[in-house]
Amino acid sequence: MINKAFQYYESHGPLDPKLVEMKGKVTPLEIYNYLPKTNCKECEEQGCFPFAVKLSNGEKTLKECPPINGVQYAENKSRLERMLQPIKLE
Repeated sequence: MINKAFQYYESHGPLDPKLVEMKGKVTPLEIYNYLPKTNCKECEEQGCFPFAVKLSNGEKTLKECPPINGVQYAENKSRLERMLQPIKLE
């Protein structure tokens, strides 16, 4: 991991501090705002907000929410994927 970080730094320069700060500030409520809010329990949680909490903690993934894969939620799913994507050193 250290080698990847060093290689990234050599080729791209330092990470943008704003990007790192934004990634650290995603709250369960922000995640919940983009979930379907059906409380269908298909994710095996009591509702969408508990699912959002587990998403923010990394205990669940978007794949565990069948409704988010519907066409009507495509934009929200894309937004959630960007919010939840870890910072990658490529």
